[in-house]
Amino acid sequence: MKKQENKYYIDETIRTIAQLMLDLDDLEFYSIKVLKNSN
Repeated sequence: MKKQENKYYIDETIRTIAQLMLDLDDLEFYSIKVLKNSN
């Protein structure tokens, strides 16, 4: 049972990190767009 919980925890962590990376990519893309438009 412990191993099962560990795997679930790791899966959740990976999903969270992946989501954060996607959010950061969007944020970076948005920032670049805004910077280009402001010049």
